[in-house]
Amino acid sequence: MTARDGPPRARRAPRREANEVRSGGMSSPERGASRREASEARSGGVSASAVETARGTVHAWQCDHMGHVNVRAYGERFEEACWQYYAMLGIAPSRLRAGEIHMAAVRQDTQYLSELLAGDVVVVRTTMLEVRDKVLRFVHAMVNAETGATSATAEFTVVCLDPQARRSRPFPADVLAHARALLPPG
Repeated sequence: MTARDGPPRARRAPRREANEVRSGGMSSPERGASRREASEARSGGVSASAVETARGTVHAWQCDHMGHVNVRAYGERFEEACWQYYAMLGIAPSRLRAGEIHMAAVRQDTQYLSELLAGDVVVVRTTMLEVRDKVLRFVHAMVNAETGATSATAEFTVVCLDPQARRSRPFPADVLAHARALLPPG
């Protein structure tokens, strides 16, 4: 390579449809998703059973040199929503500090669907997608409160851990009960 050639350029992946990104490249029927999940994928993850987990305003300091929200700001808002959601499930900070519950996020898929600008008011609504003894899967949808447009979604898969064995273990019964109560009907 000569100086004139410059560094190699990364190839851009072909654009995929929103439900392909969420499902790892397979359509919903291919991965056995329920009709509810397929519908939520098309609607940006907002379902009737979604609960509000964060609310705020986009600040100018959260915007990049192009004038729209930087990806870091989306991540911060989704993290705030996670902690609120965990508290709703009974995963209180005191239980985490006491070592009663240990968790790890093992997957996070974020989609950026529409731009947010300084001054926009946003709401994050969270929907439980799946509850298994050791695994919770949920999706956050960040919505522009003025327009109703879904700006971004973030789907999380989290597991409960046994820190001594360094393996997954079941969530406490009360957490599973709260999580199951938040599953959409059907």
